[in-house]
Amino acid sequence: MFRAKFLKTAAAYVVTVYASLSISSAIASNEDLVWEIIDASGMVAGMEVAASEGLKAGIAPIAQQLEPLGECGVPVIKALEADIASLMTAFTDKALMETTVELYAEKFSADELRAILEFYKSPVGTKLKELAPEFALAGVEASQTTMMDVMSSFQNKIQETLATTGAEAQQCMASGS
Repeated sequence: MFRAKFLKTAAAYVVTVYASLSISSAIASNEDLVWEIIDASGMVAGMEVAASEGLKAGIAPIAQQLEPLGECGVPVIKALEADIASLMTAFTDKALMETTVELYAEKFSADELRAILEFYKSPVGTKLKELAPEFALAGVEASQTTMMDVMSSFQNKIQETLATTGAEAQQCMASGS
């Protein structure tokens, strides 16, 4: 009786271990496919353009404020560019890319990943890869324009809300309720 129970338990254990190793192996091979997709798609180049343009957009207002300093302001701008550039590397950091890889490997089957990779190896996929930095730049520029348009409305709305609710809050505090 004990032996039969032991053999059933051992067999179940072996099946479980084999299945988990098979799943781990499938995920690992899927991750390899995703790295190939990242390389074939130009994803990193697009991210680098977006980070670079984000850097320029972040520095622009400060650079305008430093314009009256003329050449004396240039070292300050250069130092800020270097500091911010080091922060922007997070966008193309390996940890971020590894998260992308894990997500793709989890959400797509090996067959789907192979189909995506084949697309990026096709003439249309190659063209998309070549255009990825241009598309990223256009996206950054559109985001900046939209943010500029929205920010004034957003600031006005905040001021209106604070004026209305701020007065109500003061009245509430004054009345002690």
